[in-house]
Amino acid sequence: YSNEYETIVDTEKVYDNVMNRFKFGGLAENPDYYLDETTMRMVYTHRVQLASLAERLIVEGKKEKALEVLEYAEKMIPSSLVPHSTQMGAASMGSSYIILGEKSKAMSVIEPTCNDLLENLQWYESLSNRHQRAIMSDYGRNLNQLLLMTEVLSEGGDAYKEEVKRYKAEFNKHYSIWKAKQQGKRS
Repeated sequence: YSNEYETIVDTEKVYDNVMNRFKFGGLAENPDYYLDETTMRMVYTHRVQLASLAERLIVEGKKEKALEVLEYAEKMIPSSLVPHSTQMGAASMGSSYIILGEKSKAMSVIEPTCNDLLENLQWYESLSNRHQRAIMSDYGRNLNQLLLMTEVLSEGGDAYKEEVKRYKAEFNKHYSIWKAKQQGKRS
């Protein structure tokens, strides 16, 4: 894991700042907070940064600290208030949990994310052809994200084979529908 453009990060300093100094503003204590779009993006940015820190800690062999960061992220930015999504760290968090051998925690991030993606795909497919054409790029993006999450699950090997099988089957089903619509669009 290295590339010439990699940013040098003092993970110990970031870890200390995140775990001991930064204040999250009480999301964990106030599950009924309303988060407007701007605030939600900011909170998602925090989750992505915490997921990135956990990844760096894993690379450095500091797995206990990585797990602490992930659990802290879950505590301070509860998924009941800020749902997991592929664009906001779910793949990274899920992958880290898999590497750390935490299957139930990995699935608590990956499963709701995949289920949301599947719900979106089913909704797209329920639209009229005219409306589907208008959102075809969103449809494709959700397919790609479902494939990404399936690839993340694959990192877990045999322990995740049933989950991989289930989400691959769902991906293949929706991909076939998407492909048929794409071909129909060109006709």
